[in-house]
Amino acid sequence: MVQKPTERIQSGDAPHFDSPQLHIIALNMEHKNSFIHKFIAGISVSNGTNPAKEYESAKEGVKRGKVQWRLNVPVPVASKIVVKILKHHTFQKDEIITTVSVPFPDILKFFQDNQQNSMMDIKGQQGEKLSLSIEQKSIQDMLQRVTLPSAVLEKLGYARQPVEVLIAMSDQLGDVNSIAKVVLGLFSKVYEQLEKQELCIQQVSLLFEKINLLAPLLATAQELEEYEHLQKVIVDILHLFQDVLNAIDKYNESHLMGQILDQFKSDPSLDIQRFSTRFENLSKAFDQSLQVDQAQMLDQAQVESILSKLKPDFRQPAAFCAQDTCSDIFIELDRWAMTQSEKLFWLHGVAGMGKSTIAATYSNRLKAQKMLGGYHICSRDTTVHQSSTQLVLNLCYQLSLAHKPFGRLVAKTIKADSLFSPNGMPVTELFELLILQSVKTLKDKHPGSGKIILIIDALDECGDARERQSVIQKSEELVGCCEWIKVLLTSRPAVNVQKTLSKEKLAIWSLDPRNNNQNIQKFLKVQFQSNPEFKSDLDQLLRAIPILTKQSGGLFIWAKAACEYLDSGIAISEGLEKLLHNEAHHNLYFVYNTALSQAFATDTEICQTVLSTIILAGEQLSEKALVGLLSEQTESMIQKILLKLKTLLYLGTDKQLYIIHPSLREYLTDPQVCPAEFYIAKDQHYMLFEKTIQVMHKQVRFNICNIESSYETNEEITGLQERISQNISEELKYSSRYWMYHMVNSGDWSLSHDHVVELLESENGWLYWVEVLSLLGIVRETMLDMTKAIQWIKEESNCQRKIEEITTFLSRFVTPISQSACHIYISALPFVPEKSWMAKQFWNGFINSVIIRNIKGQNWREIQSYTRILKGHTQWIRSVAYSSDNRYVVSGSNDKTVRIWDVETGQQKGTELTGHTHYVTSVAFSSDSRYVVSGSQDNTVRIWDVETGKQKGTEFKGHTKWVESVAFSSDSKYVVSGSLDNTVRIWDVETGQQKRPFKGHTSGVRSVAISSHNKYVVSGAQDNTVRIWDVETGLQKGEELEGHTSYITSVAFSPDNKYVASGSEDNTVRIWDVETAQQKTEFQGHTKQVTSVSFSNDSRYVVSGSWDSTIRIWDMETGQQKGAEFRSHTDPVTSVAFSTDMQSVVSGSIDQTVRIQDVGTGKGTEFQGHTKLVTSVALSTDMKYAVSGSEDKTVRVWDMQTGQLKITFQGHVYTITSVAFSSDTKYVVSGSNDHTIRIWDMETGQQKGNPITGHTNWVTSVAFSSDNRYVVSGSHDRSVRIWDVETGHQKGVKFEVSGSWITTVSFSSDNKYVVSKSHDNIVRIWDVETGEETNSPLQSHLQSLVSSSSDEYSVSKDDTTIRLYSLQQNNTILPPLVFSDTTFSTLTSPSPQFQSSLLVDGWYYVNGHRYLWIPPLYRQAISASQFRCFPFSAENPTLFANLDKFVHGPNWTSVMTSA
Repeated sequence: MVQKPTERIQSGDAPHFDSPQLHIIALNMEHKNSFIHKFIAGISVSNGTNPAKEYESAKEGVKRGKVQWRLNVPVPVASKIVVKILKHHTFQKDEIITTVSVPFPDILKFFQDNQQNSMMDIKGQQGEKLSLSIEQKSIQDMLQRVTLPSAVLEKLGYARQPVEVLIAMSDQLGDVNSIAKVVLGLFSKVYEQLEKQELCIQQVSLLFEKINLLAPLLATAQELEEYEHLQKVIVDILHLFQDVLNAIDKYNESHLMGQILDQFKSDPSLDIQRFSTRFENLSKAFDQSLQVDQAQMLDQAQVESILSKLKPDFRQPAAFCAQDTCSDIFIELDRWAMTQSEKLFWLHGVAGMGKSTIAATYSNRLKAQKMLGGYHICSRDTTVHQSSTQLVLNLCYQLSLAHKPFGRLVAKTIKADSLFSPNGMPVTELFELLILQSVKTLKDKHPGSGKIILIIDALDECGDARERQSVIQKSEELVGCCEWIKVLLTSRPAVNVQKTLSKEKLAIWSLDPRNNNQNIQKFLKVQFQSNPEFKSDLDQLLRAIPILTKQSGGLFIWAKAACEYLDSGIAISEGLEKLLHNEAHHNLYFVYNTALSQAFATDTEICQTVLSTIILAGEQLSEKALVGLLSEQTESMIQKILLKLKTLLYLGTDKQLYIIHPSLREYLTDPQVCPAEFYIAKDQHYMLFEKTIQVMHKQVRFNICNIESSYETNEEITGLQERISQNISEELKYSSRYWMYHMVNSGDWSLSHDHVVELLESENGWLYWVEVLSLLGIVRETMLDMTKAIQWIKEESNCQRKIEEITTFLSRFVTPISQSACHIYISALPFVPEKSWMAKQFWNGFINSVIIRNIKGQNWREIQSYTRILKGHTQWIRSVAYSSDNRYVVSGSNDKTVRIWDVETGQQKGTELTGHTHYVTSVAFSSDSRYVVSGSQDNTVRIWDVETGKQKGTEFKGHTKWVESVAFSSDSKYVVSGSLDNTVRIWDVETGQQKRPFKGHTSGVRSVAISSHNKYVVSGAQDNTVRIWDVETGLQKGEELEGHTSYITSVAFSPDNKYVASGSEDNTVRIWDVETAQQKTEFQGHTKQVTSVSFSNDSRYVVSGSWDSTIRIWDMETGQQKGAEFRSHTDPVTSVAFSTDMQSVVSGSIDQTVRIQDVGTGKGTEFQGHTKLVTSVALSTDMKYAVSGSEDKTVRVWDMQTGQLKITFQGHVYTITSVAFSSDTKYVVSGSNDHTIRIWDMETGQQKGNPITGHTNWVTSVAFSSDNRYVVSGSHDRSVRIWDVETGHQKGVKFEVSGSWITTVSFSSDNKYVVSKSHDNIVRIWDVETGEETNSPLQSHLQSLVSSSSDEYSVSKDDTTIRLYSLQQNNTILPPLVFSDTTFSTLTSPSPQFQSSLLVDGWYYVNGHRYLWIPPLYRQAISASQFRCFPFSAENPTLFANLDKFVHGPNWTSVMTSA
C-alpha cells in the first residue's frame, strides 16, 4: 500500500482521521511468569515519513499469567505498528520484555482472509502470546474502502518514492535537494486532496502514468554525486513534477475533480499533452546524460580490483554468544545504534568477560540488517592483527563493500596515487586519506539501511599507546563529521583508551563480573545440553550450575575453562568435586601468568607493590585509598599500573577495587604454584604497616571534620558524612582501621617497634587517631585489634604498657568517645589518672578544659601565636615560588635543600627535599602544583613530587656549569633551564631527554622563563642582554634586547605573553615588547641591584626584589611604583613572586626566611590627613572604607583600595573619642569629649539631624545595633544610653553604674543585650528592653570588649587571655565551679543556670545542652540539680574540678592550646 503522511500526536490522544483506519481496542498477553509483576504496554504507529505516534497504557498486574490493556489506537493505512512490553520495577529501570513490529499489509491480509475474526495473534520475542483486538466495524469499513479504485493514489505514491530517496541524500546536491523537498510536500498535499475526493478520473490517471515514466530514472540516482551531467536533468524533472502538482493543487482547492478537468480543457497552461511532451524530452535527456557520465566512471569490477590493493587480512572471531545470553547489552547496543546523540560506544571489562564474543555476535546481527560497515579484531597473537595500519585497511575495505559510493571514492583516491603504499604511513595520515577524506566528500549521504556501524574489537591489543590514541581520535573525528556512521570499541580499560576517549557523545557499558551470573548460568546450561559427552550426567551438571556460577566469579573465561576441564576425560563427579572446592583453578593459572607477565614487563617493582597492597588489604580498597597509601608514587603512576593490571582487577560499581576471582589471591600467595617474580609473601604486610603509619603521621589532626559545637553527638551533626568525605581521606580511613592488622600479620615485632614508639611519642597523634575512630564509628572494632596487638607483642616493654593504657582509655570512655569526637578532649581526657602516661603526654596540650586533679598540680600554658615567617633553612634563600593554587610556597637555599611550605599554616610540608650536592639556585612549581623543579650549582636539574617529597626519576644532566634558573612550561610537559655554560636547555619531563641547546649568549645565563603558550623562552645573561627564543625551531627570535648596563639577574614573561620584564645589577627593572623587541618602560627606585622580577596574574603589575632589602610593586600602566616598598626583610631579598590571586607576595632573603606579605595591607597604603593624634578607627563591613576620629576634632572616611580621603566630617568642638560604621555603611556615628554623639550620612557628607545630647561628660564609646536602628553610647558620666537613630531621642532609661566610668560598649548580635566595660575592669550585661542588669558584676583584667558573632557569647580579651561569657536562657554568666571532697560551690553565689541541670546516661545536661560526660565512679555524687560531692579514696582525698577555663558548645575547640 501507498504510504500516507500523518500528523504528530501526543501520547494517549485518539485523533480523528478522514482516511480509512483500523481501531485497536485491546492488547492481550499470556505470560509464562508465575510471579506477580507490573507490566507496561506501549504501542507506536508510524507511516515511515512523520514521527511515530506513541500510546502507553497503564501498569497492569499479571493474573493467572494473563493481562489485558484497554486501548483506543487508530491505525491509518500504510502504517507500521510496534508493540513493546516492559516489566515494571519500582527501584530500577523498567525492563523490556519484548518488542514486535506488525506491518499494516500483514494486518490487512489477515482480516481479508479471516473476515469474521476480530482478534489477531502475534508472537513475542520471548515466546509471549500476544493478540490485538480490533473494532469489527473498522475492519469492515477498511476492507470496503481499500477495494475502491486506487490507481491514481498508487501511481502517485510510486512516483513519490524516488523523491524521498533524493531528500535522504546529502545537502551536497544543492538545488536537487532543496527542490525535492518542495516536491515531496506537494506530493503529500495532493495525495490527501485526491484521497478525499475518492474519484479516480482516467485523464488524471494518464497524467500520473507520464510522471511514473520518469520515476525509475530518479530511483537510479542514489549515486548522484558522481553524475555531473545528470544533475541538471534531475533538476528539470523535479521542476516538471512541481508544475504538475501545483496545477492540481491550485484548482483542487475550490473545484471538484470534474471542474478540474474542465479547466484542463480550457486552460492551455494545464494542457496534459504539453506536460506529456516535457516528460518525453526529459526522459531522452536523462539517457544521454547518463551515458556521458558513465563513460567517465569506474565500473564495479575496476573498483574491486583497485580496492584489492588494500590487502585486507581478517581475523575470525573465536566464539559467539550462546542463545539468550547477554540480552541486556544487545538491547542497549540496539538503542545506541538508532540514537543521534551518542556516536561512539565503548564496551569494556576485564579479561574473560566476553567482550569479543559479544562483538562477534553483534557483528552478525548488524550484517543481517545490512548495517555492518566493518569489523576488525585486534590481537597481539600476530604482527598483522596488532598493526594499527591493518586496522585502517580492513575497515576501509569492508566499508567500501558495504557502501558502494564510498568504495568508488576510495578507489579514485588510490588510483590517483600511482605510488600508493600504506606501509610506513602514520596511522593518522592513512585514516585521513582512506576513510575521512571520502566520508567528508559524501557528508550525510547515507546508504539505504540508514546507519552503518564499524566495530573495533580489543583495541587495547592494537599497536602502542600512541597508535591507539590516534585510532580513537580519528574515530571520534569520523563520527563527528558524518551522521550515518557509528563506531563500537571494545577493550580492557587499558592505558590511553580511557584517557583519550572524549566523554561527549560517548556511550559506555562496563561489564561487571558481579552482574554476570544470569549469563553464566545460561552459558553453562547451553554447553552442558549441547555436548553429547555430558548426556548421561546432564542432570547432575544442571544441578551444579548455581554453585559453578558462584565459583566463576562472573567470568566467562572461568566458565569456559570449567567446561573444558569437565570435557577432558575426568569423571564428572570427580571434576565437579574439584571445581567446587577450588582444586581445578590451574585452568586459570595460565591466564593469570600471561596477564602478570605482560603487566610486569615494565615498572616491575611498582606493579608488585600495587598488587601486594590490593591482595593483602584488610578490606576492598578504593583507587583513592590505594594512591594515598602508596604516596611515594604519583597518582598518575598508580593509575597507569592499575590500567596495566585491569586484566586481573576491576573497579566495581561501588568504586572499590576487586580481583577478578578469589583464586587469584590463592595463586599469588602460594609459593608452590606462583612464580617467584609474582609471589606475594606474608612479610609484605610490614610494607603496608609502614604505609598506614606514615599516613596517620601525616594526616591525623585536631577537629579533623571541623565540628562547630560539642553539644551535638556525631549522629546529630548535620552533613557529617559529607564532612568525613571532605576531611578524612580514603587512605586515612583504611590506615586508622588496619594499621594494627598489618603490624600483627607482619610477623616481627622488632621491625614494627620503632614506628609504634614514634607514633606514641608524637604530639597528640594518638588522640587525633582516636578522633578519627570516633567519627568513622569503629571504636569498638579497633579495641579488639588493640587487644590482639598487646597479646602479639608478648614482651614486657614501655611501648606495650602505653598501648595497654590507650586500650584501657578506650574501654573506660567508650561511650563519650563513640558518641562524640569533641568529648574525647573535654570529657574523657580530663578524667584520666593524674599520674598516668596519657595525663603527662596530653594534659598540657589541652588546658582549657575541666581540671580534675590535685590543686598543686596545675600548670597552664599560654596560646601560641601564629606567624607567617617561614623558618627552617640554615643558609640564605636564593629562590621562592608560589603553587598555582596558592596552597604552597617552595624555596631553594644555599643549604642545598628545597622546602615546601603550607601557606595557611606556615609549616613546612613534609621534610626538606634533599639530593642536590651544591647550592639550590632556582625553584618553580608545575602548573598543576604536583611537581617542583630545582636547579643547582651542582650543574643538575631535578624534579620533585610535591605529595611524596620524592625525586621524580633521575636528575637531568647536560649543563657543564652551574644551573642558575629553571621554569616549567604551562602544560607541565617541559622544563627550561639556564646555566653559566652560556646555554638554555629544554627538557622533556617524562623522558628526561633534552632538545638541542639554545646558544647565543656570550656569557653565563642567569635567568630563564617560558611564555604561557609555550612558544617562546626568554633568557637574561651576564652579557647584559635579554634574548627570546623560538621553542619549536630553537632559533633566536629577532635581535637581542639591549639597554641594561650590567648583568641581567632575572627575567619573566607577562601572562598575556606581550611583555618581558628584566631585572639587572644596574638597579633597574625594564619592560620589553615581545613583538617589536623595543623597551616599553624602565622602573627606577631600587638603590642596589635587582635580584628578582615577577608579573601579576593579570599582567598589570610587576614585583621586584633587591639587594637593598626592599620589595617594590610597579604599575605597568602608569610606569610608577605602587604604594610604598616592603621593608620586612633584614637582609637582601633574593627572590619574589606574586600569588595567582594577586593578594600576596612571597619573598626569600639572605636573612634565611621566607615571608608572605599581603599586597593590600603591607606597608603600601597609609592614610594621611589628620593633623593630630588618631584616637579611634573602624572598618565598614564590606571592607571598602575606614573611618577615623582624631584629636583634630574631625571624622574622616578613607577608601581602602586607594588610600585616598573620601569625606571629612566636621562639627565636634573637642576630641573625637569613638567612631563606628552602620552595618549597611550608610552612616557613621561618632562620640566626642564635647559630650555629644553625631550621626553622619555617607552619601551626602552631612550630619544627620542635630547632635545627640544627654551625656553630662565625655562620650567614650559608641556602636550601632546590627539592624542600624539604635546607637549605644558609654560615657565618663558612668552611664550607658541607647538612642533612636531616626529621632535622636533616648530609648528608655539610662543604664547607670557605680564606681568608675564606662570605657567600652557593644550590642549583642540579636540586639537584646548591651555589654559594657568600665575603667575598673567590671563587665556588665544589660537587658535592652527592661534596662536591668542580668547578673552580678564580673571583674576581670580587661582592656577591650567586643561582641561575638554568636548570640550566646560576649568575648573579652587582654594581651594574654581570651574569656568567653555565656548568654544562655537565664542570661547568666557561667561561673567557675569547684568540686571538693564534700561539697559543690561556685566562686560567686550559686548560679540559677544549674537549676535546670540533668544527668542522663552519664551525660550532664545544663539547660538542655550536653555539657560533660561523667564516668560511673562519680555519678552517685550528682543529683538532678547540681554536683554535690565526690566519693574519693584515701589515696587521693582532695581532688577538685575547676571549670574556670572549661570551654564547651561553640567554643569547644579552644580546649587545645594551639586551636
